[in-house]
Amino acid sequence: MRHGPPVFVRVILVMAVVAAGAYWFFFVRDVGANGRITASGTIETTEIKISPEMGGRVLEVLVNVGDTVEAGQPLVQFDTALLEGQLAQAHAGLSAAQASYNLVQAGASAEQITAGETAVARAQASLDALQEQLDILAEDQDDLQADIDDLTDQIEELTATVTEAQTLRQTQPSADLLTTIAEAQGELAGLNGQLAMSQQLQSSLAAQEKLLETQQDVAEAGVDAAQAQLDQLLAGARPEQVAAAAAQVDAAEAAVSLIELQISRLTLTAPAAGVVLERTVEPGEMRLPGGTLLTLGELAELTITVFVPEDLYGQIGLGETAVLTADSFPDEQFTATVVHIADHAEFTPRNVQTAEGRASTVFAIELAVQDGLDKLRPGMPADVDFGPK
Repeated sequence: MRHGPPVFVRVILVMAVVAAGAYWFFFVRDVGANGRITASGTIETTEIKISPEMGGRVLEVLVNVGDTVEAGQPLVQFDTALLEGQLAQAHAGLSAAQASYNLVQAGASAEQITAGETAVARAQASLDALQEQLDILAEDQDDLQADIDDLTDQIEELTATVTEAQTLRQTQPSADLLTTIAEAQGELAGLNGQLAMSQQLQSSLAAQEKLLETQQDVAEAGVDAAQAQLDQLLAGARPEQVAAAAAQVDAAEAAVSLIELQISRLTLTAPAAGVVLERTVEPGEMRLPGGTLLTLGELAELTITVFVPEDLYGQIGLGETAVLTADSFPDEQFTATVVHIADHAEFTPRNVQTAEGRASTVFAIELAVQDGLDKLRPGMPADVDFGPK
């Protein structure tokens, strides 16, 4: 009794037949009696990765997958609040630098000279007032030191009296001596309390003196600065001062330009017309520089790659035109031109020994789509007819 092949062998054979049929359907659709070669593929394009030069928080994503965009169209907006604040400060700095430059160029007016003289007078008055306070404080310190010296003398005398009375009491006990000692000790405690308070006040006056001396140093510097400014107003601007003021204006303008450039780079725009193929970002996310947020497919150049068996690809040459049709536009035909033919086969079995096996060896053929760029999109399946051969 003869048995058929095992079940798993039959399954493998069926899968092989299905795979071969699928290959023939998707890559080489028909080589009919009229000798026409047709093949299928997918519309492709050059991919452009959209990445930020600066990191930050994504404020808004303005496109979705499938959207068509024009060159220069905004795609992603990062938060610019911090830079906007810095820009306002930079503009203020520029205005101040320009105003200073204008003043230096124009020279001092009578009003400015009067204001300079007033500033010197006020600074000198502040210095004089501080000196007067220091003089008064010095007198208070002298008086306090005299009080401390007097208290110290009294304490020393009273301490000697108590010591003498205590010594006498040891040899001549007496109630009067006890009373004298007690009264002296009470008075001594009071004097020590006054001395402690005076010494504390002395420390406070010393701290106040130090503060006033610091303020006096600042006031003296203020007088010197006001006088120097007045002298400059009276003398007029020197060439190096004009040059320095102009340099400050240039630096302020550069700061404004730099921040404006940084703000502009927080708006990502399309470098070319295309279609959004991939989106990997959402509003609110923090993104670092260099990470891909969007992928665009450039629409200016569309291509399609098809695969032709080894025994047929030799009938196709570079520059040859073919008819392209897409399922999305069943009633229209487009033109494609062969721009590249692979120099090596793909999908080659490990051991190709028969003519049938070599028939499954295919070569990639790339065609550039010549028209229909406003209709065809990357990812669309399409058929290519190379015509009769």
